[in-house]
Amino acid sequence: MTHHEPRRRATTEAVNIGGAERVISALLGGFLALKAARKGGLLRTLASGYLVYRGATGHCGLYKAAGISTAESGGILLDETVIVNAPVSEVYSFWRNLENLPEFMEHLEEVKVIDGKRSHWVAAVPGGIRIEWDAEIVGEHENEYIAWRSLPYSDIDTRGSVEFSEAPGHRGTVVRVLMQYDLPGTGVASVARLLEHITFRQLRGELLRFKELMDGKGPDRAVGE
Repeated sequence: MTHHEPRRRATTEAVNIGGAERVISALLGGFLALKAARKGGLLRTLASGYLVYRGATGHCGLYKAAGISTAESGGILLDETVIVNAPVSEVYSFWRNLENLPEFMEHLEEVKVIDGKRSHWVAAVPGGIRIEWDAEIVGEHENEYIAWRSLPYSDIDTRGSVEFSEAPGHRGTVVRVLMQYDLPGTGVASVARLLEHITFRQLRGELLRFKELMDGKGPDRAVGE
């Protein structure tokens, strides 16, 4: 019936997750739900519900905030989470100063803040090649999230976000990072080489270095995950 059409349209427009990712989300959500039913745990229960929701609807709120969509993208999307032993405000403040990012992100050589919203990024590619682009912050809420994207004239199309939330039991801060890289329409060999070296394993390693940095590099302050 016609009065249902607007609702169907709104649902279609909200899809920003690709088919494979939706299936994985649904399967992982079901697995976590089974573990939650057997062992309990609020965090596991909430995570399972969220993943099932992502799989069923094809929508991710954090993707939307960062302007990220994998529904039709052929680029690289990285999604990693780590828990650090520091309060949310401290973690947010460190990350909000984008010039701190190269301290733990190996693929970044330099980030230079231009003003309150814009920054200049330099990435190093094996072989001595440097890729540079300007980015702007497109959304932020203090102590909650920061979202950014490259400016239109950049050699690389990239966007990302970082979300901060208090870990259960006041055990520190949960940091979730999303980063998406796409080739520009013309295709650039140096950018393609950069994308070859940006992997889930690399981002995971970078976030573990970030954890060490925020934990004070002391085992007595480490947070179990």
